[in-house]
Amino acid sequence: MGGAAVLHFAAYGPSDTTAQISGYICESPLIAIHEDTQPSRFVVVVGKLAAKVIPKRQMVQKIDPKFLCRDESMYKEFEADELCHDTGTLEGLAGMLQRAEDLDAGKVSLKNISLWVGHGTEDRVTSFKATARFMDRLDEDRAKFADDVAGWVLARSTGFKDSSNAVSKPKSRL
Repeated sequence: MGGAAVLHFAAYGPSDTTAQISGYICESPLIAIHEDTQPSRFVVVVGKLAAKVIPKRQMVQKIDPKFLCRDESMYKEFEADELCHDTGTLEGLAGMLQRAEDLDAGKVSLKNISLWVGHGTEDRVTSFKATARFMDRLDEDRAKFADDVAGWVLARSTGFKDSSNAVSKPKSRL
């Protein structure tokens, strides 16, 4: 988790730091909660109002491990991980939802950065469709980036002599 945080850092992070970063990697960014698990608009509005009154109040929201991964062997590992405690403050949750809304509405501008985003189509926590909308809005040369990544990987792989023009026409599933 943290893909949306990466996108916001890329857009709003300190320029002296972001200038030194050559590319960003995001996995399943929270741009919108998946349609099947999304809270009602009423709950979101009331939660944001409550966050202004009792910001440090904690809320537990259990996440079904089946929504995160199709590998059943990972379910127990997720449930046993003490860092996955399903708890957040109202202030933190409201901020997280607002940042997601800003990404989904196109209010976050990412220009002239190298960005790789991975998102499973069966993810039921964050919305693959929202990530696809976000990626479609970006003004970037996906083919060049795919060639750069493939060339980097192939240059470090054994058995390949020529890493130039590694990918001719990448096909994005986004």
